[in-house]
Amino acid sequence: MGAAGDALRAADVGAIYLAHGTFVGDDALGCWHQFAKLWSPLARGRCLQKRIIDLLVGDLGNFTSRYAREFADGLGAELIDPQRANTASDHCSTMTVRRWMWSSQNNHVGRADGALRFVLELARRPVGDNRRVLAWGHSHSGNVLALVTNLLAADQETRDQFFVALRSYYSTFFRQPSVHGVWQAAQKVLRTDSERLRAIPLDVVTFGTPIRYGWDSDGYARLLHVIHHRPENVRPRREHGLPFRVIDAWRAHEGDYVQRIGIAGSNLPPCWVLRPGARRAERQLHALIQSGVRSRGLLDRLRPALRIADEGETVTVDYGPQRGGPWSHLFGHGIYTRRRQMSFHAGLVAERLYDAKGILPRST
Repeated sequence: MGAAGDALRAADVGAIYLAHGTFVGDDALGCWHQFAKLWSPLARGRCLQKRIIDLLVGDLGNFTSRYAREFADGLGAELIDPQRANTASDHCSTMTVRRWMWSSQNNHVGRADGALRFVLELARRPVGDNRRVLAWGHSHSGNVLALVTNLLAADQETRDQFFVALRSYYSTFFRQPSVHGVWQAAQKVLRTDSERLRAIPLDVVTFGTPIRYGWDSDGYARLLHVIHHRPENVRPRREHGLPFRVIDAWRAHEGDYVQRIGIAGSNLPPCWVLRPGARRAERQLHALIQSGVRSRGLLDRLRPALRIADEGETVTVDYGPQRGGPWSHLFGHGIYTRRRQMSFHAGLVAERLYDAKGILPRST
């Protein structure tokens, strides 16, 4: 970990964001934010939900506060509390680590909302601080970051289409999107400050991210994908489709099964309570960013499912046979966030993204 931290500092990495995946965030069903529109203290429910999830699942498919603390200590970086308001010390001269949270909804609107929030996080960086930002994303947070790269690189007309499609999601029965809300703030930042945001070198590493959205190479600097795949089995590494036996998925016999079933068409409908336009926004976003894909064709798309994304470098890793049932490995999807794999992943990222040599053991 210390050697990896030295390599990241030598590459001028200024901030590392640990982004959790689907269902382990602070608003997995998309309802807390809506209830807070009726009574603002209900917004605290999001923090409570996240604490309960962290307590129940630990580091199984989830970046916990303990993980972040040990990660920062190992790299020799400063840990930033995500619940604390941004201050000058949040963007100090040393390398910082923080958990970055989003709702974790399994739909377009949830991931689009997460993308806007990450854009605003980038906009909070001090003017002139162009050190590298490393986004460390598990599962669908990788697709949140894919949308970020598209927003950063898009022209204004394309961005306007995105915001028009998403507008009804931020409306309620009682009001239109707030001028102080995420939708308005992100729209203003991308319109007035896009050049500065694009000047920040954004490096992305994804872990077990289902192949869903495209990446725009003008919106990121470096891109790495890590996938749990067992190469001793009969399927080539580019393929991991149907059919498969239930017992194989139960034991994660061929690696990460969630990574391949989370493809296009596997969304859940957004919560529409108090937001009558949520479903409309989901349909409009689908037509904009994933047109031509229908949920009823999911089985047909699963058969030739691919492991390897079209952009960036993909590293397939055999983490070995997983013990226990899905509650201990999440169908092979929970291995990436285990604390016991932390030093291996730090070394892998240092070597593959920043050309550091001699960090990983030779036997790896």
